[in-house]
Amino acid sequence: MANTLDVILDKLKENPIFKMSLGSKELFHSNFLEYIKEVDMGLFLSILNRLLPNNSELPNAFDYKLSRELENFDLCLYHEEVTSTKKKKDGQEQEKKQIVFDLILENKVKSIPRKEQLEEYENKVKNHNPEGHTTRYILLSLAEKFPDRQSIEDKKLWHVVTYKDLYDAINNELSRLSKNRDRAYISDYCEFIGNLHRLQEEILSGFENQSLFADVILFKDYRMHDLYIKLRCAYFLILLKEKLNKIGIKEVHFINNHGDIRGKYQKKGIYLNQNIFRSVGQAAAFIYKENGKDKDIFEIVIQGNQYRHGINSSRLAKYNKEKVESQNILWNFFNQKIYESEFLSLSKVNGLPTGDALPLKIRNNNKSNVKKIAPFCGYNHDYVYKYKDIDKLLVKDLLEIMTNDIKDVYCY
Repeated sequence: MANTLDVILDKLKENPIFKMSLGSKELFHSNFLEYIKEVDMGLFLSILNRLLPNNSELPNAFDYKLSRELENFDLCLYHEEVTSTKKKKDGQEQEKKQIVFDLILENKVKSIPRKEQLEEYENKVKNHNPEGHTTRYILLSLAEKFPDRQSIEDKKLWHVVTYKDLYDAINNELSRLSKNRDRAYISDYCEFIGNLHRLQEEILSGFENQSLFADVILFKDYRMHDLYIKLRCAYFLILLKEKLNKIGIKEVHFINNHGDIRGKYQKKGIYLNQNIFRSVGQAAAFIYKENGKDKDIFEIVIQGNQYRHGINSSRLAKYNKEKVESQNILWNFFNQKIYESEFLSLSKVNGLPTGDALPLKIRNNNKSNVKKIAPFCGYNHDYVYKYKDIDKLLVKDLLEIMTNDIKDVYCY
């Protein structure tokens, strides 16, 4: 894999368009599409029609305008309709116009598409457009495999296309351009996005037989480690959900923010989330065992090179808001109830952990009446965790370990 990656990355490095894109990866691509529109509106519309599914081409009836970031849409086509007219004092008529959205294009390069965000955009259009007007929706995503893809496609509203689709659409229309300079720029862009597509394919090639963040250092040299981490974490969570479903756990949800568990969800289930935290990748399963507010949230998390078990409990910690005391209360509950998994067991000698189960921080709490050395790391007063370094553990092994640990905690 490494040799193929090196070849693709070197080709990107040699492309001036790639260099220009590094400042703002997603904005750059939307801006370049806008440039194509400025070169030739007919060409731009033909490219969009190639991206749309059959029989949903844009009609020729409107005088289309293009906007970037209008209503926070990455790119949209709209036309204006007169809703009313009134006479001014000088006798002239003044028209009141309404913007009507014809096409919304959401562009995802370094971030993973989220169903919630797309639904927010749908509601904006619904509240804005006249009833009965048809709006086309295109989700342009570098990631082919992402957690919300199935649920987005099931709604049959957003048409999901890849950068390979964009490459094909532009490449098939290049012959329309008469100016050599414009054709050269757009041809370089085509080469660039073609290599980007190949890169995301290679990032996931042989995935289960590698460590989760095997080549992250290589991608840092190209300022693309965030893309690498997000693609790998997204696919890991897809496979994890599949494994959980196969063993009979169906209450598995993809979420964008773990705070939503106590906010909008508040129901028993497994909540999968990905993130980049302090520059390292995080693939997390948050386990909520009871319905209602302020219950315990158990966490099984891969963060960088660490495999973690943690507990977040406002309920337990509220007994004592003083940080160390509360963490000792949490730790004893944590250690007595669950989380003594085969992989992440705390080997103890005279009450102390030993070997690779030993966390970096061992807090000797003289103030606590727990009268023990608590082996934990923690944040604030309501969260503690223990961890083990995973080194070169393969993805397929991590998936097995994490599935079993989630099952043991959830079904306890």
